[in-house]
Amino acid sequence: MKQQFEFFPGLAGSFELQPYPLKLRSAFGTSHSSTSVRHNVLFTLRLAEFEGVGEAGLPPKKPGVYEADVEDCTAAFEHFTAELAAQAGRCLRDPDSQRADVSAVFADTPAVYFPHLRQCAKIEEDSSLEQKCEYSLRVCLAALDSSQRAWPGSPAAFRAPKSALESAIFDCWGKVTSAPLYQMVGLVGRLVPFYCTVSLNAIPDMIRVAEFNEQYSKYSKIKLGPDMTQNKSILKALAARVDHESVRKSWSIDANAAWTAELALQFLSFLQEQKLGELIFMVEQPFPVHLSAAEQVAWIPVKKAYGDEGIFIFADESVRTKSDIPTLAGIAHGVNIKLEKAGGFRDALQAIAAATAEHMQVWLGVMVGSTLNSNCIAHLTPLAVAGDMDGALLTDPSSDLFGGGFTSTKDGQLSLASAPGLGVWRKE
Repeated sequence: MKQQFEFFPGLAGSFELQPYPLKLRSAFGTSHSSTSVRHNVLFTLRLAEFEGVGEAGLPPKKPGVYEADVEDCTAAFEHFTAELAAQAGRCLRDPDSQRADVSAVFADTPAVYFPHLRQCAKIEEDSSLEQKCEYSLRVCLAALDSSQRAWPGSPAAFRAPKSALESAIFDCWGKVTSAPLYQMVGLVGRLVPFYCTVSLNAIPDMIRVAEFNEQYSKYSKIKLGPDMTQNKSILKALAARVDHESVRKSWSIDANAAWTAELALQFLSFLQEQKLGELIFMVEQPFPVHLSAAEQVAWIPVKKAYGDEGIFIFADESVRTKSDIPTLAGIAHGVNIKLEKAGGFRDALQAIAAATAEHMQVWLGVMVGSTLNSNCIAHLTPLAVAGDMDGALLTDPSSDLFGGGFTSTKDGQLSLASAPGLGVWRKE
């Protein structure tokens, strides 16, 4: 599905949507689903000789958490491109009439970010191709924002496609200006721990995945479920094969909303008895996504008990946008922010600012996806304590259309690429 636009005389562009099925290396299991293929969506923006790409990672739908699929992305694309056609037409007729709209695309983003993109130059007859491209990309962002406001469906269903469309816009913008996205945001790259996922499966399969992951990082994110007997067996088996000192505070546990407060305290007692707490940096989303007031109170002492053991509690599925964060401060030390949940880079930066205001740590994560998807939010890692940007390691390389991007050091520290935009390239 492809739509073409003309922004200025002689300057045309197009947006294209393609289904992006990804075969996985092995079944990806969590407490609520198991998949061997992911049906993602790829958006491509072409503007003059520049190209930008974005990928929407689409896990199986889960009410209140993951609410977009290929059909939703297609509907959002049609809605957005209709609005973009109207705005591109106005730009073609009189670009100055849109300056207020295109100047406001960073109005809700904290002022410290995108410092060099906030000034919107007036387009003159002798403006360069690059200046006209930048103005056109502002028009794309303005159309994306206005289409979100006018979206007739569930707001949550629009966020995943919006994040991928925005990624394509910023990727293209980085290529126009020859700058990597993290520099466009105003960040300086630094090394952060890069976690690799061990999804919930039979123990031999989990050990095999852990061995594969060790090629890339010593940091592991281990998926567990509601069966505490099974959880204990998994952790004992994984711990038995490593030198504890070498992976001290290098594991995280992801319960994917499967525990009660009582189960969480049982798990902590197990860690204490087995002296395994020294391996664990954090436990992610032990609590259900939706908590009553009474249930919320029950998790307050859980946060304290884990904190006393030097283990942090992070929220994931409970966090979508910045508005979700203040209510979680009492039960979590940090939040896991993902582009598809937040709605893109600008919304993710708002969520990061909200977490910082609550004195919460920031973790960054991705959906299962290709090299493209994994590299998007990686550009915000200078703002995080760690992240699991390993979605591409979960997919079969034959399905992945992209290469390049960040690298990891021998001990698992993520290092950002210096290539422009998102820093990835299409495979031949």
